[in-house]
Amino acid sequence: MLGGIYAAWRGKAFGNQVADFIGMHRSLYHGAMEEGGCNMHMLMLSHLKSEGHAVEAVAQDSCKFLIAGLRIIENKFGQQAHIDHARACVMSLMDSSQS
Repeated sequence: MLGGIYAAWRGKAFGNQVADFIGMHRSLYHGAMEEGGCNMHMLMLSHLKSEGHAVEAVAQDSCKFLIAGLRIIENKFGQQAHIDHARACVMSLMDSSQS
């Protein structure tokens, strides 16, 4: 049980680094990942960190979940500036990866 708690904590810390890299609020990153279909994302992030994946690569891979998750969160709570900002950050990251 403690191993699972540690893995979730480690995954959340790594997710915070990813959110900072993207430029979005940390709690919105975690919420959008879950809402976007990446269930148990903190355990997945912990696994990716233990395998040595770079923050930049994980940020790129997160985009598909974040776009869907931000849409769901916006549908629940209405349009808000921090959601718009997060979406712009994710879109910018996606655009820069295609260049």
